[in-house]
Amino acid sequence: MSSLEKIEELEQYEEDEDDEPVTEKKKEPMSQAEKDSGRVTDRDKGAVSKRPPVKNDPSLMIINEHKKNKMVVAAIDFGTAYSGFAYSLKNDFEIKPLRIMTNHWVVKGAGSMSLKAPTSILLNPDQKFHAFGYDADQRYTELAQKGINKEWYYFQKFKMKLQGNMDVTRKRMLEDIDGKQVPAQTIFALSINFLKMEILKSMTKHSGYTIEDVHFIITIPAVWTDAAKQFMREAAVEAGIPCENLTLAFESEVAAVYCRMLPKKSLVGLRGRDLLQSFNKGRKFMVLDLGGGTCDISVMEVVNDGNIEHIRKATGGAWGGGKVNEEFNVFLNKIFGEDVVNECWTENPSEYLEMVRSFEIKKRKVSKETTDEIPFKIPAELRMKLKLKTGFELEEVIRETKYNGKVIVKGDKILIDPNIFREFFKKTIDSIVKHMKEIFEENSGRHIATILMVGGFTESPLVRDAIREAFPNMMIITPKEPSMAVLKGAVLFGQNPECICSRICKCTYGIRIARPFIDGIHREENKVLVDGKYYCKNLFQVFFSVDQKTKIGETFRYPIHNSYESEIRQEMRKKPKITEIYTSNDPHPLYVTDSNCKKHGEIVMEPPGGMWPERFSGFVEMEIAGTEIFGRFVNKENGEVNMIYLDFLS
Repeated sequence: MSSLEKIEELEQYEEDEDDEPVTEKKKEPMSQAEKDSGRVTDRDKGAVSKRPPVKNDPSLMIINEHKKNKMVVAAIDFGTAYSGFAYSLKNDFEIKPLRIMTNHWVVKGAGSMSLKAPTSILLNPDQKFHAFGYDADQRYTELAQKGINKEWYYFQKFKMKLQGNMDVTRKRMLEDIDGKQVPAQTIFALSINFLKMEILKSMTKHSGYTIEDVHFIITIPAVWTDAAKQFMREAAVEAGIPCENLTLAFESEVAAVYCRMLPKKSLVGLRGRDLLQSFNKGRKFMVLDLGGGTCDISVMEVVNDGNIEHIRKATGGAWGGGKVNEEFNVFLNKIFGEDVVNECWTENPSEYLEMVRSFEIKKRKVSKETTDEIPFKIPAELRMKLKLKTGFELEEVIRETKYNGKVIVKGDKILIDPNIFREFFKKTIDSIVKHMKEIFEENSGRHIATILMVGGFTESPLVRDAIREAFPNMMIITPKEPSMAVLKGAVLFGQNPECICSRICKCTYGIRIARPFIDGIHREENKVLVDGKYYCKNLFQVFFSVDQKTKIGETFRYPIHNSYESEIRQEMRKKPKITEIYTSNDPHPLYVTDSNCKKHGEIVMEPPGGMWPERFSGFVEMEIAGTEIFGRFVNKENGEVNMIYLDFLS
């Protein structure tokens, strides 16, 4: 093997053991008995098996100070079903923290106002922005009634496309109601831009501040991946929000911040005497954030200084109010047939939108005590298509289903038995309760006495009653406006980000690294010759471990070395240095090629002055305790500091 073979595969290497990012004594070589026993030593793990040194990073603190000095904090709660915005002035916050200004959306045709608007957007045939929220719904309904909607682009509830392990890329496309495609980032950026402009219009009426005076907060589910977070940040920047003025906030966290600051009279609980005790120092509580798309669950504790820290990584699932809507659609499909329903909604989208709005209202009213049937207007077109396809009237079709006697046709409406209606909630509620019980059985779930319920789906009496029945010994607290807890809490969080002082790492993060090869310890297939010396490649260098608690302001340092002395690498001196980031659910992964590891993203470092030295050493320092990961590179030779770019999107 020549010194030139495979050298380009090595992203970085460590020249000797003295540069390990942990301080520990040298290990003696393993005895043959140890080798035969299969015991794995720290060296064999290849990665750092203990926590790296911790330090406060002043360069990252400067970034935080830049945001803290802004005169306004404006929050955008970009929800699956509904969105809104709110803001507060720094001077107001210092005097009266809960003085938060919100918008009131006009619900056209209903003669009412709403604190949030549907997450709906309408583009014209040229894919230019036309309307958002209630205006988008109303305009699209008008277009559909005139039969000229097919060339327009109408999107609803598209935030769910970033949920879970879905493939989140810059090239991802979204389909509108008719299946026409537009780049997802365009839809998100146009929506955020609209909300941003509404904030600026509202703000300038009162204060005259400009966008440079604003620290923007955009809320996201705590369970989102790093790729989804980056996607949202890039969409916000495309929407004209300065990157350095933007913070992403976890919805469940900021809801807890809001509820903790509310006066007792604004909280609804079972035992009023205990309400305030729920947020005393040392008390643990669970945040149950139920939105239109997701259920996010966080477990937190109030620490000595009154701030809040996580004691368990956030988890959850797609168990929001939208799942209940899906069950209602299944119900309609069972009666009318999926093809009939889809054809009717495609040809008459205005009828579909009207039924969705009606269902959303009734979803918030039906309780376990409801005894009256729930009425729904059935479009004449739907009944006509059913008759053409089956030859039977709606009443005759229902008699042949399990809904006979439980769904009654009366004029242009169907009356649904309340027990049938409550069944629409069962799967979603069962999933939520099951996951909560699993958490309470864990060590982190012990000694939790309080459940804090927030989010729009919490407004359903069925949901609240189900949680109370499942956990009768818990103190269950809900703010009087649960759908506004995230939005207002995001404003408070932006005014004081340090109120969340630590978080739990969701997975093990690390990089691929090469170290001097140790016979009998390292795998032979990873042996490579570099400049006359043998190294073991593909080792997993850990810099954060799964379930590790990380505090705000702390950074973790690991060494980095590179050599461009060989002729074949001279041209590479002008190129950015790209180091792959890997993740694992194992706290101590061995090699990045192991089955439990996967590539997660890249660290991109631009060459200082346009050219890397032939040999250089330094440190990469990472901060992961925030809602996003940040890092910088410190040149060991001259002390120069450069922020690095972390890319989780393809």
